[in-house]
Amino acid sequence: MATVGDTILIRCKQKSFKTVKPTKSIFCCITEMRVLYFLFASLLATLTSAVRLEGKVIPNAVINDLSKVDYTTARIALNGAYKTTRIQSDGRFVFYDVQPGSYMLEIHSIKYIFPKMRVDINDEGHIWAAYTGLGRDWNSFGQRVGYPLEIQAKAEADYFMQKQGFNLKDLFANKMFLMMGMSGLMLLFMPKMMKQMQEMNQEMANEASQPQVQQKGEPSRLTETFIKAQQKGH
Repeated sequence: MATVGDTILIRCKQKSFKTVKPTKSIFCCITEMRVLYFLFASLLATLTSAVRLEGKVIPNAVINDLSKVDYTTARIALNGAYKTTRIQSDGRFVFYDVQPGSYMLEIHSIKYIFPKMRVDINDEGHIWAAYTGLGRDWNSFGQRVGYPLEIQAKAEADYFMQKQGFNLKDLFANKMFLMMGMSGLMLLFMPKMMKQMQEMNQEMANEASQPQVQQKGEPSRLTETFIKAQQKGH
């Protein structure tokens, strides 16, 4: 007669065990986890290296009141259109998540002209700025600017040239006018000058012919004097 223990042993022997093989879904999950980890690490490194760049437009003789700045149209740009931001009512501006590198900072305003700046950010997040300009060597630095940046307007934008009245001095200073005037004077006085030159040539020719006549007449006078002297001697 089989006992309970024998029954359990028989069932264990009859039961078959199968080896579970990893499926493709498991490999896909592992790959996705690695990609997500890499992206998270990259994002974390980017956020730790990016800095916050800020500054302020301060009043001066050109802008004595910041309310004159048109905040709806004025823009501050880094490297053209890499990053742009607006000027706040108190003149402040902020760029977020700026990566290390060298940038050209410009303020685009319809009413005012602002100087351009070169801004350098190193890997440690230190910010260095100096004035620069278009056409200037990028390695040539102007006056340094402290941080946070402080920018003043250079002048008011003037898109129209004031019409000037007639100025006789400017007219005579024009080279084209002088050339035309000299040509007109030559056409006016050239005939008279030619006539005077012809008269002078005629006079010179007459003066040159008179000594020859005198030289031809002198021998006859000497001959007459010699003949008269001989007659008196006889």
